[in-house]
Amino acid sequence: MEASLLPHVKLLLTSSPAFLREHFDNRPFRGKAVLLENKLLSYDGMQFAQPTAAGPPWRIGWFGMLRCRQTFNFLAELASHSEGEIEVLISGKPSSAEFPDFVESVEAAPNMQYTGPYQYNDLIGLYGQCHFAWAIDWFEEGLNSSWLLPNRIYESLAHGTVPIALASVEAGRWLRSRGVGLVVDSADQARSALTAIQRSDYEIWVQQLDRLPREDVVADDRDCVRLVDTIESICK
Repeated sequence: MEASLLPHVKLLLTSSPAFLREHFDNRPFRGKAVLLENKLLSYDGMQFAQPTAAGPPWRIGWFGMLRCRQTFNFLAELASHSEGEIEVLISGKPSSAEFPDFVESVEAAPNMQYTGPYQYNDLIGLYGQCHFAWAIDWFEEGLNSSWLLPNRIYESLAHGTVPIALASVEAGRWLRSRGVGLVVDSADQARSALTAIQRSDYEIWVQQLDRLPREDVVADDRDCVRLVDTIESICK
């Protein structure tokens, strides 16, 4: 289906350059490609959370579409062996295919809490409770998970929360290029960093967030106008 449609497509919107580099550049597409990242859309009166006071306990937020069983197992093991120094706050929509008993699994795991689905306006309250945001996703490892730039990195950075990502995927490269976040090579390295964290480490990560340009994570009216102008130019 894609092969038959792409030659006729004039405008392709993609949320990550890796989708172009790894996929569409090798397909019969000759139209215009526009990067449209999953930034937060600002509005009048929009508020943002401030960085959470240093722990312990250190709280990791896992928000959004919850579909990665390996992430759940890792975070559950990390929290249960931390002697109360690491907590995990989970919010969003679990995949029933991957987690037929998600609520029960969380309730059985020490130092983990699930608050259910959330709305856009709930983000400030969720990220405002967390020091770190889990942005590692092993679901479809090597394919979609390696290429995407998830909402979590934009949301967490906008709300003063330190994202955790793998260096080998596009999210990690995005963070590392801007000098922000906890970027690790493996789950073992993430475990080592989080179990040995000092307040001084956290303060350095927060200072890095302060230097990040707001336009890297938040879109405004000007971005909307540019998108509409682009679509109009294609339609003429």
